[in-house]
Amino acid sequence: MSARPKRPKAYAGGVAGLLSNLAMLGLVVTAIGVGLGFLSFMRSAQTPGVEPASAEAIVALTGGANAPRLAEAGGLLERGKGARLLISGVNEATPDRDLKPLLRVDAETFACCVESGRAAVNTVGNADETRAWIRRHRLRHVIVVTDGYHMPRALLELKAANPGVLFTPYPVVAGPFVREGWWRDDAAFGLVVREYGKYLAVLARETSFDILGRPAPPPESAA
Repeated sequence: MSARPKRPKAYAGGVAGLLSNLAMLGLVVTAIGVGLGFLSFMRSAQTPGVEPASAEAIVALTGGANAPRLAEAGGLLERGKGARLLISGVNEATPDRDLKPLLRVDAETFACCVESGRAAVNTVGNADETRAWIRRHRLRHVIVVTDGYHMPRALLELKAANPGVLFTPYPVVAGPFVREGWWRDDAAFGLVVREYGKYLAVLARETSFDILGRPAPPPESAA
């Protein structure tokens, strides 16, 4: 029985070279995609929200420049864009009376329609706190108010925590982002770079869940 002929070295080298080229092409395509995504992300930091259609309620996520976020959320509430407003992630040391002037709503509206949540300390916490509020009021459509650079990640977290709920973004532009050429501000540019990295991490997590299946949620508290 004759021995099996050895595969030519040139053929083996050709396969290795092909795989190497494909890997390099994949890296280049990924780098281009990440770069183009970052340019889009930068634009979102300076793109204010358009007047949204009315929803059942509004949620404002605290953090960053809180005063502009709350002023915009209060304006939406006053214009009847939602029947109630949750301010998620309020500092425990901040009394409710300090929120009213930032919202710019009248006393009656503040008393009847504004709730403050103090459990959240980050965006994941905002999503969890909002989920409890949504379930309590049986909401299906909520307007989200936060800074433009924060909106993409906030929407991912909110949608992950609240499947089946419609979220309408209302991004706010504040701080250095109101100026042209804001990317020349080291602090502002660094903030967007860090936020983009966090967004990509959450996007990768959600994509893996879509492919592999989402873990079972923890049991709801009896409280």
